[in-house]
Amino acid sequence: LKFIIFSTNRFCLTSRHEDGSFQVEVEGAADWLRSGGVGDISYTSTEIEDDEGECGVEIQAYWDSDDDEIFDLHHEQIKNLLLIKTACGDTQSIWESGGGVEISLKTKSSDGKKLQSTFAGEYRLPTARAKKVVSIAEFSEWAEGGTKSDEQKRRKLKDAIITDSGTTMVSDREVKFWSCMMPSRTQWAHLAKQDGLVPEDDDDDFDGDEHFFAHDGGVYLATKRMPTGVAIDLRPTGEAGYADNFFILIEDDGLSFDIGRKGVPPATSGKLRKIAQNEYKKYLRYKKFIRGEAIRDNDQFEREQLFEDVKSLPDMKLDSTRFLKRPKAQEATVAALFYEYLGRGGFEGFNPYISGYRDRYDLTGRVGKKNLVIEFKYDLLGLFKDFAITRKLFNELNVVVVWEITEGDRQRAADRGIEIEEIDGDAEVFPEATHELIIDSCAPVEVVEMKSLLSA
Repeated sequence: LKFIIFSTNRFCLTSRHEDGSFQVEVEGAADWLRSGGVGDISYTSTEIEDDEGECGVEIQAYWDSDDDEIFDLHHEQIKNLLLIKTACGDTQSIWESGGGVEISLKTKSSDGKKLQSTFAGEYRLPTARAKKVVSIAEFSEWAEGGTKSDEQKRRKLKDAIITDSGTTMVSDREVKFWSCMMPSRTQWAHLAKQDGLVPEDDDDDFDGDEHFFAHDGGVYLATKRMPTGVAIDLRPTGEAGYADNFFILIEDDGLSFDIGRKGVPPATSGKLRKIAQNEYKKYLRYKKFIRGEAIRDNDQFEREQLFEDVKSLPDMKLDSTRFLKRPKAQEATVAALFYEYLGRGGFEGFNPYISGYRDRYDLTGRVGKKNLVIEFKYDLLGLFKDFAITRKLFNELNVVVVWEITEGDRQRAADRGIEIEEIDGDAEVFPEATHELIIDSCAPVEVVEMKSLLSA
Protein backbone atom coordinates (compact mmCIF):
# COMPACT_ATOMS: atom_id res chain seq x y z
CA LEU A 1 0.00 0.00 0.00
CA LYS A 2 2.80 2.46 0.71
CA PHE A 3 3.79 2.46 -2.97
CA ILE A 4 0.27 3.61 -3.91
CA ILE A 5 0.18 6.22 -1.15
CA PHE A 6 3.29 8.02 -2.41
CA SER A 7 1.86 8.44 -5.91
CA THR A 8 -1.33 10.14 -4.71
CA ASN A 9 -2.35 13.50 -3.31
CA ARG A 10 -5.04 11.97 -1.12
CA PHE A 11 -5.29 8.35 -0.01
CA CYS A 12 -8.18 7.00 2.08
CA LEU A 13 -8.36 3.48 3.56
CA THR A 14 -11.46 2.26 5.39
CA SER A 15 -11.27 -1.08 7.19
CA ARG A 16 -14.38 -2.73 8.59
CA HIS A 17 -14.09 -5.76 10.88
CA GLU A 18 -16.38 -7.43 13.38
CA ASP A 19 -13.97 -6.37 16.15
CA GLY A 20 -13.91 -2.71 15.11
CA SER A 21 -13.61 -0.33 12.16
CA PHE A 22 -11.35 2.61 11.38
CA GLN A 23 -10.42 5.02 8.60
CA VAL A 24 -7.01 6.44 7.68
CA GLU A 25 -6.53 9.43 5.36
CA VAL A 26 -3.14 10.55 4.03
CA GLU A 27 -2.88 14.00 2.44
CA GLY A 28 -0.21 15.24 0.00
CA ALA A 29 2.06 12.18 0.01
CA ALA A 30 3.13 12.73 -3.62
CA ASP A 31 4.01 16.37 -2.90
CA TRP A 32 5.90 15.27 0.22
CA LEU A 33 7.92 12.80 -1.84
CA ARG A 34 8.75 15.39 -4.52
CA SER A 35 9.93 17.80 -1.82
CA GLY A 36 12.51 15.28 -0.63
CA GLY A 37 10.61 14.04 2.39
CA VAL A 38 10.90 17.30 4.39
CA GLY A 39 8.71 17.45 7.48
CA ASP A 40 5.89 15.09 8.41
CA ILE A 41 3.24 13.56 6.18
CA SER A 42 -0.24 14.79 7.04
CA TYR A 43 -2.57 11.94 8.00
CA THR A 44 -5.52 11.22 10.24
CA SER A 45 -6.70 7.96 11.80
CA THR A 46 -10.28 7.75 13.02
CA GLU A 47 -12.12 4.91 14.73
CA ILE A 48 -15.59 4.35 13.25
CA GLU A 49 -18.24 3.90 15.93
CA ASP A 50 -21.31 1.66 15.42
CA ASP A 51 -20.40 0.90 11.82
CA GLU A 52 -22.83 -1.42 10.07
CA GLY A 53 -21.02 -1.55 6.72
CA GLU A 54 -19.89 -4.78 5.10
CA CYS A 55 -16.65 -6.21 6.50
CA GLY A 56 -13.62 -5.63 4.29
CA VAL A 57 -11.23 -2.92 3.13
CA GLU A 58 -12.05 -0.01 0.84
CA ILE A 59 -9.31 2.11 -0.73
CA GLN A 60 -9.80 5.43 -2.51
CA ALA A 61 -6.92 7.20 -4.25
CA TYR A 62 -7.03 10.75 -5.59
CA TRP A 63 -4.82 12.88 -7.83
CA ASP A 64 -4.85 16.68 -8.08
CA SER A 65 -4.29 16.66 -11.82
CA ASP A 66 -5.21 14.53 -14.82
CA ASP A 67 -1.58 14.72 -16.02
CA ASP A 68 -0.79 11.37 -14.38
CA GLU A 69 -0.08 8.71 -17.02
CA ILE A 70 -2.75 6.39 -15.59
CA PHE A 71 -5.46 8.74 -16.94
CA ASP A 72 -4.21 8.07 -20.47
CA LEU A 73 -5.06 4.36 -20.21
CA HIS A 74 -8.20 2.85 -21.70
CA HIS A 75 -10.37 0.18 -20.04
CA GLU A 76 -8.45 -2.92 -21.19
CA GLN A 77 -5.09 -1.38 -20.32
CA ILE A 78 -6.26 -0.60 -16.78
CA LYS A 79 -7.65 -4.11 -16.43
CA ASN A 80 -4.37 -5.67 -17.50
CA LEU A 81 -2.39 -3.37 -15.22
CA LEU A 82 -4.52 -4.40 -12.24
CA LEU A 83 -3.95 -8.09 -12.97
CA ILE A 84 -0.18 -8.04 -13.48
CA LYS A 85 1.07 -5.35 -11.09
CA THR A 86 -1.40 -5.04 -8.20
CA ALA A 87 -2.93 -7.26 -5.53
CA CYS A 88 -5.99 -7.72 -7.78
CA GLY A 89 -3.96 -10.31 -9.71
CA ASP A 90 -3.92 -13.13 -7.15
CA THR A 91 -0.94 -15.37 -8.00
CA GLN A 92 -2.36 -18.51 -6.36
CA SER A 93 -3.84 -19.48 -9.73
CA ILE A 94 -0.27 -19.91 -11.06
CA TRP A 95 0.66 -22.58 -8.56
CA GLU A 96 -2.71 -24.23 -7.80
CA SER A 97 -6.40 -23.92 -8.52
CA GLY A 98 -8.57 -21.47 -6.61
CA GLY A 99 -7.85 -18.07 -5.18
CA GLY A 100 -8.84 -14.66 -6.40
CA VAL A 101 -12.06 -12.72 -6.11
CA GLU A 102 -14.51 -11.40 -8.66
CA ILE A 103 -13.57 -7.90 -9.79
CA SER A 104 -15.89 -5.32 -11.29
CA LEU A 105 -14.11 -2.53 -13.13
CA LYS A 106 -15.89 0.67 -14.14
CA THR A 107 -14.14 3.39 -16.12
CA LYS A 108 -15.13 6.68 -17.72
CA SER A 109 -12.96 8.12 -20.48
CA SER A 110 -12.16 11.80 -20.99
CA ASP A 111 -14.90 11.99 -23.63
CA GLY A 112 -17.46 10.63 -21.15
CA LYS A 113 -17.66 7.06 -22.46
CA LYS A 114 -18.43 4.58 -19.66
CA LEU A 115 -17.37 0.93 -19.67
CA GLN A 116 -17.83 -1.88 -17.16
CA SER A 117 -16.47 -5.43 -17.04
CA THR A 118 -16.41 -8.25 -14.50
CA PHE A 119 -13.52 -10.71 -14.36
CA ALA A 120 -11.65 -13.08 -12.06
CA GLY A 121 -8.97 -11.50 -9.91
CA GLU A 122 -6.21 -13.87 -10.97
CA TYR A 123 -2.69 -13.04 -12.15
CA ARG A 124 -2.49 -12.88 -15.92
CA LEU A 125 0.55 -14.73 -17.26
CA PRO A 126 2.26 -13.50 -20.45
CA THR A 127 1.21 -16.76 -22.12
CA ALA A 128 -2.53 -16.31 -21.39
CA ARG A 129 -3.47 -16.09 -25.08
CA ALA A 130 -0.28 -17.30 -26.76
CA LYS A 131 -0.76 -19.85 -29.54
CA LYS A 132 2.31 -22.03 -28.97
CA VAL A 133 3.58 -22.65 -25.43
CA VAL A 134 5.92 -25.49 -24.42
CA SER A 135 7.11 -26.06 -20.86
CA ILE A 136 10.64 -27.25 -20.16
CA ALA A 137 9.18 -30.23 -18.29
CA GLU A 138 6.99 -31.15 -21.29
CA PHE A 139 9.91 -30.81 -23.72
CA SER A 140 12.26 -32.85 -21.50
CA GLU A 141 9.71 -35.66 -21.26
CA TRP A 142 9.20 -35.59 -25.04
CA ALA A 143 12.95 -35.65 -25.72
CA GLU A 144 13.72 -38.27 -23.04
CA GLY A 145 16.06 -41.05 -24.12
CA GLY A 146 18.00 -38.96 -26.62
CA THR A 147 16.12 -40.34 -29.64
CA LYS A 148 15.06 -36.93 -30.99
CA SER A 149 17.27 -35.24 -33.57
CA ASP A 150 18.17 -31.55 -33.52
CA GLU A 151 15.86 -31.04 -36.48
CA GLN A 152 12.94 -32.58 -34.56
CA LYS A 153 13.72 -30.38 -31.56
CA ARG A 154 13.76 -27.31 -33.79
CA ARG A 155 10.34 -28.18 -35.18
CA LYS A 156 9.03 -28.74 -31.64
CA LEU A 157 10.25 -25.39 -30.31
CA LYS A 158 10.16 -23.18 -33.41
CA ASP A 159 8.39 -19.90 -32.55
CA ALA A 160 7.26 -21.34 -29.18
CA ILE A 161 7.21 -19.56 -25.84
CA ILE A 162 9.09 -21.81 -23.42
CA THR A 163 7.99 -21.81 -19.76
CA ASP A 164 9.17 -23.16 -16.44
CA SER A 165 8.11 -22.99 -12.80
CA GLY A 166 9.26 -24.32 -9.48
CA THR A 167 10.29 -23.61 -5.92
CA THR A 168 13.60 -23.12 -4.16
CA MET A 169 14.78 -22.36 -0.64
CA VAL A 170 16.06 -18.91 0.34
CA SER A 171 17.15 -18.36 3.93
CA ASP A 172 15.03 -21.29 5.20
CA ARG A 173 11.86 -20.16 3.41
CA GLU A 174 10.27 -21.46 0.24
CA VAL A 175 10.29 -19.13 -2.75
CA LYS A 176 8.17 -19.81 -5.85
CA PHE A 177 8.87 -18.74 -9.41
CA TRP A 178 7.31 -18.83 -12.88
CA SER A 179 9.36 -17.93 -15.94
CA CYS A 180 9.29 -17.88 -19.72
CA MET A 181 11.48 -17.13 -22.73
CA MET A 182 10.03 -15.46 -25.82
CA PRO A 183 11.21 -16.60 -29.27
CA SER A 184 12.04 -12.96 -30.08
CA ARG A 185 11.90 -9.53 -28.44
CA THR A 186 9.09 -8.46 -30.76
CA GLN A 187 6.85 -11.13 -29.22
CA TRP A 188 6.05 -8.77 -26.32
CA ALA A 189 4.57 -6.25 -28.75
CA HIS A 190 2.75 -9.03 -30.64
CA LEU A 191 1.09 -10.31 -27.44
CA ALA A 192 0.13 -6.78 -26.37
CA LYS A 193 -1.51 -6.13 -29.75
CA GLN A 194 -3.26 -9.49 -29.60
CA ASP A 195 -4.75 -8.54 -26.22
CA GLY A 196 -5.93 -5.16 -27.51
CA LEU A 197 -3.47 -3.25 -25.32
CA VAL A 198 -1.53 -1.68 -28.20
CA PRO A 199 -3.07 -0.65 -31.56
CA GLU A 200 -2.45 -3.07 -34.43
CA ASP A 201 -1.13 -0.26 -36.62
CA ASP A 202 1.24 1.05 -33.94
CA ASP A 203 4.66 0.66 -35.53
CA ASP A 204 6.55 2.28 -32.67
CA ASP A 205 9.06 0.19 -30.77
CA PHE A 206 7.52 -1.59 -27.79
CA ASP A 207 8.94 -0.06 -24.64
CA GLY A 208 8.48 -1.43 -21.12
CA ASP A 209 8.44 2.02 -19.52
CA GLU A 210 5.96 3.53 -21.96
CA HIS A 211 3.77 0.42 -22.08
CA PHE A 212 3.96 -0.26 -18.34
CA PHE A 213 0.46 -1.74 -18.39
CA ALA A 214 1.63 -4.74 -20.46
CA HIS A 215 4.08 -7.56 -19.89
CA ASP A 216 7.72 -7.07 -20.83
CA GLY A 217 10.96 -8.88 -20.15
CA GLY A 218 12.43 -8.58 -16.66
CA VAL A 219 12.60 -9.92 -13.12
CA TYR A 220 9.41 -9.06 -11.20
CA LEU A 221 8.55 -9.69 -7.55
CA ALA A 222 5.43 -10.85 -5.72
CA THR A 223 4.69 -11.57 -2.08
CA LYS A 224 1.83 -13.31 -0.28
CA ARG A 225 -0.09 -13.95 -3.53
CA MET A 226 0.26 -10.28 -4.54
CA PRO A 227 2.22 -8.93 -7.54
CA THR A 228 4.08 -5.80 -6.47
CA GLY A 229 5.09 -4.29 -9.81
CA VAL A 230 8.61 -4.01 -8.33
CA ALA A 231 11.44 -5.23 -10.57
CA ILE A 232 15.11 -5.98 -10.00
CA ASP A 233 17.75 -6.11 -12.71
CA LEU A 234 18.89 -9.48 -14.08
CA ARG A 235 22.63 -8.81 -14.61
CA PRO A 236 23.24 -11.87 -16.82
CA THR A 237 26.80 -13.17 -16.70
CA GLY A 238 26.75 -14.36 -20.31
CA GLU A 239 24.81 -14.03 -23.57
CA ALA A 240 23.00 -10.90 -22.44
CA GLY A 241 21.45 -10.51 -25.89
CA TYR A 242 18.55 -12.76 -24.88
CA ALA A 243 17.78 -10.93 -21.62
CA ASP A 244 14.94 -8.88 -23.15
CA ASN A 245 13.21 -12.14 -24.17
CA PHE A 246 13.25 -13.44 -20.58
CA PHE A 247 10.54 -12.95 -17.94
CA ILE A 248 10.32 -14.28 -14.40
CA LEU A 249 7.91 -13.67 -11.52
CA ILE A 250 9.42 -14.56 -8.13
CA GLU A 251 7.09 -14.85 -5.14
CA ASP A 252 8.80 -14.46 -1.77
CA ASP A 253 6.55 -14.11 1.28
CA GLY A 254 9.52 -12.83 3.27
CA LEU A 255 9.98 -9.68 1.19
CA SER A 256 10.62 -6.45 3.06
CA PHE A 257 10.49 -3.30 0.94
CA ASP A 258 12.73 -0.25 1.19
CA ILE A 259 10.79 2.49 -0.55
CA GLY A 260 13.76 4.85 -0.54
CA ARG A 261 16.32 2.79 -2.41
CA LYS A 262 15.67 0.35 -5.26
CA GLY A 263 12.64 -1.30 -3.66
CA VAL A 264 14.19 -4.33 -1.98
CA PRO A 265 17.20 -4.46 0.40
CA PRO A 266 20.39 -5.48 -1.47
CA ALA A 267 20.92 -8.66 0.54
CA THR A 268 17.46 -9.94 -0.45
CA SER A 269 17.56 -8.76 -4.07
CA GLY A 270 20.91 -10.51 -4.53
CA LYS A 271 19.45 -13.87 -3.48
CA LEU A 272 16.37 -13.44 -5.67
CA ARG A 273 18.51 -12.30 -8.61
CA LYS A 274 20.44 -15.58 -8.32
CA ILE A 275 17.18 -17.50 -8.86
CA ALA A 276 16.51 -15.45 -11.99
CA GLN A 277 20.04 -15.91 -13.30
CA ASN A 278 19.86 -19.68 -12.86
CA GLU A 279 16.56 -19.78 -14.77
CA TYR A 280 18.00 -17.57 -17.52
CA LYS A 281 20.97 -19.93 -17.98
CA LYS A 282 18.55 -22.86 -18.19
CA TYR A 283 16.74 -21.29 -21.16
CA LEU A 284 19.97 -20.65 -23.05
CA ARG A 285 20.25 -24.41 -23.62
CA TYR A 286 17.22 -24.18 -25.91
CA LYS A 287 17.93 -20.96 -27.79
CA LYS A 288 19.33 -22.76 -30.84
CA PHE A 289 15.98 -24.53 -31.35
CA ILE A 290 13.51 -21.68 -30.73
CA ARG A 291 14.07 -19.81 -34.00
CA GLY A 292 13.76 -22.99 -36.05
CA GLU A 293 16.83 -22.46 -38.24
CA ALA A 294 20.00 -24.49 -38.18
CA ILE A 295 22.18 -23.25 -35.37
CA ARG A 296 25.03 -22.02 -37.53
CA ASP A 297 22.78 -19.96 -39.80
CA ASN A 298 20.79 -18.66 -36.84
CA ASP A 299 23.85 -17.53 -34.91
CA GLN A 300 25.33 -15.89 -37.99
CA PHE A 301 22.08 -14.03 -38.66
CA GLU A 302 21.87 -12.77 -35.08
CA ARG A 303 25.53 -11.76 -35.12
CA GLU A 304 25.08 -9.76 -38.31
CA GLN A 305 21.91 -8.15 -36.97
CA LEU A 306 23.73 -7.23 -33.75
CA PHE A 307 26.50 -5.42 -35.61
CA GLU A 308 24.03 -3.68 -37.90
CA ASP A 309 22.32 -2.29 -34.80
CA VAL A 310 25.65 -1.29 -33.23
CA LYS A 311 26.92 0.41 -36.40
CA SER A 312 23.75 2.50 -36.59
CA LEU A 313 24.53 4.15 -33.24
CA PRO A 314 26.01 7.70 -33.33
CA ASP A 315 29.81 7.85 -33.63
CA MET A 316 31.83 9.11 -30.68
CA LYS A 317 34.39 11.02 -32.85
CA LEU A 318 36.61 11.81 -29.87
CA ASP A 319 40.38 11.28 -29.55
CA SER A 320 40.06 11.10 -25.76
CA THR A 321 38.53 7.60 -25.81
CA ARG A 322 38.94 4.39 -27.78
CA PHE A 323 35.19 3.82 -27.82
CA LEU A 324 33.80 4.30 -31.32
CA LYS A 325 30.10 4.63 -30.46
CA ARG A 326 28.24 6.79 -27.95
CA PRO A 327 26.40 5.07 -25.08
CA LYS A 328 22.72 4.36 -25.67
CA ALA A 329 21.01 4.38 -22.27
CA GLN A 330 23.73 2.06 -20.95
CA GLU A 331 25.19 2.41 -17.48
CA ALA A 332 27.84 -0.20 -18.32
CA THR A 333 29.33 1.95 -21.10
CA VAL A 334 29.33 5.02 -18.87
CA ALA A 335 31.22 3.03 -16.22
CA ALA A 336 33.67 1.77 -18.87
CA LEU A 337 34.34 5.32 -20.08
CA PHE A 338 34.96 6.38 -16.48
CA TYR A 339 37.48 3.60 -15.85
CA GLU A 340 39.19 4.22 -19.20
CA TYR A 341 39.55 7.91 -18.32
CA LEU A 342 40.84 6.98 -14.87
CA GLY A 343 43.39 4.58 -16.44
CA ARG A 344 44.67 7.37 -18.66
CA GLY A 345 45.55 9.48 -15.63
CA GLY A 346 42.27 11.34 -15.16
CA PHE A 347 40.59 12.09 -11.81
CA GLU A 348 43.97 12.76 -10.23
CA GLY A 349 43.97 12.04 -6.51
CA PHE A 350 41.12 9.53 -6.64
CA ASN A 351 41.85 5.93 -5.62
CA PRO A 352 39.08 3.32 -6.02
CA TYR A 353 38.55 0.68 -3.34
CA ILE A 354 36.27 -1.83 -5.02
CA SER A 355 33.26 -1.88 -7.37
CA GLY A 356 29.87 -3.49 -6.72
CA TYR A 357 30.59 -4.30 -3.05
CA ARG A 358 27.73 -6.28 -1.48
CA ASP A 359 25.65 -5.53 -4.58
CA ARG A 360 24.80 -2.11 -3.16
CA TYR A 361 27.11 0.63 -4.44
CA ASP A 362 28.61 0.80 -7.92
CA LEU A 363 32.01 2.03 -6.72
CA THR A 364 33.69 3.04 -3.47
CA GLY A 365 36.97 4.94 -3.18
CA ARG A 366 38.69 7.88 -1.60
CA VAL A 367 40.17 11.27 -2.32
CA GLY A 368 42.76 12.02 0.32
CA LYS A 369 41.22 10.75 3.56
CA LYS A 370 37.62 11.23 2.46
CA ASN A 371 35.69 8.05 1.63
CA LEU A 372 33.30 8.32 -1.31
CA VAL A 373 30.31 6.41 -2.70
CA ILE A 374 29.96 6.67 -6.50
CA GLU A 375 27.01 5.67 -8.68
CA PHE A 376 26.99 5.16 -12.47
CA LYS A 377 23.93 6.13 -14.53
CA TYR A 378 23.30 6.94 -18.17
CA ASP A 379 21.46 10.10 -17.06
CA LEU A 380 20.01 11.54 -13.88
CA LEU A 381 16.50 10.29 -14.64
CA GLY A 382 17.72 6.77 -13.87
CA LEU A 383 19.10 8.00 -10.55
CA PHE A 384 15.83 9.68 -9.59
CA LYS A 385 13.93 6.45 -10.35
CA ASP A 386 16.19 4.54 -7.95
CA PHE A 387 15.77 7.04 -5.11
CA ALA A 388 12.10 7.59 -4.37
CA ILE A 389 13.05 9.80 -1.40
CA THR A 390 15.30 12.65 -2.51
CA ARG A 391 16.90 13.20 0.89
CA LYS A 392 18.05 9.58 0.96
CA LEU A 393 19.87 10.18 -2.33
CA PHE A 394 21.84 13.03 -0.75
CA ASN A 395 22.55 11.05 2.42
CA GLU A 396 23.88 7.95 0.61
CA LEU A 397 25.83 9.23 -2.41
CA ASN A 398 28.76 11.57 -2.91
CA VAL A 399 29.29 11.38 -6.67
CA VAL A 400 27.17 10.41 -9.70
CA VAL A 401 28.77 9.64 -13.06
CA VAL A 402 26.51 10.09 -16.12
CA TRP A 403 26.98 10.31 -19.89
CA GLU A 404 25.14 13.61 -20.15
CA ILE A 405 22.73 15.85 -18.28
CA THR A 406 19.57 16.21 -20.36
CA GLU A 407 16.74 18.71 -20.36
CA GLY A 408 14.55 15.94 -18.93
CA ASP A 409 17.03 15.64 -16.05
CA ARG A 410 16.74 19.35 -15.31
CA GLN A 411 12.94 19.25 -15.39
CA ARG A 412 12.72 16.19 -13.11
CA ALA A 413 15.27 17.71 -10.73
CA ALA A 414 13.25 20.94 -10.54
CA ASP A 415 10.11 18.91 -9.77
CA ARG A 416 11.93 17.43 -6.79
CA GLY A 417 13.30 20.76 -5.57
CA ILE A 418 16.85 19.94 -6.70
CA GLU A 419 19.10 22.51 -8.38
CA ILE A 420 21.66 21.45 -11.00
CA GLU A 421 24.59 23.87 -11.15
CA GLU A 422 27.77 23.79 -13.20
CA ILE A 423 30.97 23.79 -11.17
CA ASP A 424 33.07 26.83 -11.99
CA GLY A 425 36.65 25.95 -11.10
CA ASP A 426 37.82 23.02 -8.98
CA ALA A 427 35.29 20.70 -7.39
CA GLU A 428 35.38 20.35 -3.62
CA VAL A 429 34.84 16.59 -3.39
CA PHE A 430 35.72 14.78 -6.62
CA PRO A 431 38.42 15.87 -9.09
CA GLU A 432 37.04 17.04 -12.45
CA ALA A 433 33.39 16.86 -11.35
CA THR A 434 31.38 19.07 -13.71
CA HIS A 435 28.09 19.76 -11.88
CA GLU A 436 26.45 19.72 -8.45
CA LEU A 437 23.04 18.59 -7.28
CA ILE A 438 21.93 20.97 -4.55
CA ILE A 439 19.10 20.80 -2.02
CA ASP A 440 18.64 22.68 1.24
CA SER A 441 20.35 21.41 4.40
CA CYS A 442 22.28 18.60 2.65
CA ALA A 443 25.82 18.37 1.33
CA PRO A 444 25.76 18.63 -2.49
CA VAL A 445 26.12 15.52 -4.63
CA GLU A 446 28.74 16.10 -7.32
CA VAL A 447 28.16 14.95 -10.90
CA VAL A 448 30.72 13.88 -13.50
CA GLU A 449 29.29 14.40 -17.00
CA MET A 450 31.53 12.17 -19.14
CA LYS A 451 30.37 13.71 -22.43
CA SER A 452 31.61 17.21 -21.55
CA LEU A 453 34.74 15.83 -19.88
CA LEU A 454 35.77 13.81 -22.95
CA SER A 455 34.87 16.66 -25.29
CA ALA A 456 37.01 19.23 -23.44
